[in-house]
Amino acid sequence: GSIVTLYVEPVEDRYNAQQVSVDSGSTVEFVNALAVVNWKSSGERIACSFDGLWLRVRIDGKEGWVHSEAEFAALGLPAASPPQ
Repeated sequence: GSIVTLYVEPVEDRYNAQQVSVDSGSTVEFVNALAVVNWKSSGERIACSFDGLWLRVRIDGKEGWVHSEAEFAALGLPAASPPQ
């Protein structure tokens, strides 16, 4: 299993966070997302990218915000965006 840090708000505040264990039997729900969206056009195509991504998750009933690539990986998310 892995340990992820759930923050109360989408801010890295270790005093308002809890460590939660995630393993193959954990129930993980994705509740919300917060990010800065960058739009750019290339010819007739418009694409967007996301910076400062935070995800609000519920792990075995405990809810909070996660932020790091390591925590995203622990939750089973891919490490990078698919090629465009």
